[in-house]
Amino acid sequence: MKKRWITTERVVAITASLFLSFSVVASFFFLGEDPNCIIPRSDLFAPVIHGLCLILSIICIFKPAFKLEFSIMQIEAILTINVGYQYMGVFLFYGSMFLFLCQQVPYRKTIYAIVNFLLIHLISIVMSYRHGLAITFLTVVCSVFYGAFFFWIYTILKQKFECFTPAHIEKHSLINGVRPGEPLVLSDYNLTERQKHFVIDNIKEKLAYKDISEKYNVSISTVKKEFTQIFDIFGVTKSEELHILLLQYKLVE
Repeated sequence: MKKRWITTERVVAITASLFLSFSVVASFFFLGEDPNCIIPRSDLFAPVIHGLCLILSIICIFKPAFKLEFSIMQIEAILTINVGYQYMGVFLFYGSMFLFLCQQVPYRKTIYAIVNFLLIHLISIVMSYRHGLAITFLTVVCSVFYGAFFFWIYTILKQKFECFTPAHIEKHSLINGVRPGEPLVLSDYNLTERQKHFVIDNIKEKLAYKDISEKYNVSISTVKKEFTQIFDIFGVTKSEELHILLLQYKLVE
């Protein structure tokens, strides 16, 4: 089954590249140096950083990578806060944090990561004090509002979709120490070669039992028997639960 090249992730990367292209031109030719910016030679520093983020965003168009996309938003958030576009920087920061929460299944280390990102964010706001105490105060207030607003949206979405995640699936989302979002090597779970291919085709290629039986020239009953054994290995009872569990990982044969 052919995968779609156009995805929402790539569309965002394309629009981000266009936005950053404009930012490079604007910061280099029109904005000049900001005398209130704590960053020296901001007239050169800003377009260079925008340009670096532009290159990274173009890479994301052809090879989407969440960590890279998240890093771009964090870098741009710090930069824009310190060159006089505080509200845009705050929006980018909390937008990236919202994306982070949506991508990760909450666990203890997530809290530590969020605290670290928040500390960096607060430091970047403090560094912008040269734009005036009033602007700094408004930036802090804006940051509090954006943080509450995005977290409100996140809790609404979490509550709405919790009903689709069985309790025992959420409880066992951590498989043998492998955290959601990390590679899950199927060879580590005593699956046969055929079972590994069935899982990959069913989860990643979205092939139904009938499609799998035709692809491997076996009966549907054989496919179902193999999946029954797969369910036992991963501690689930049906195909939907297996999808919910394994879609949280990057499957590797």
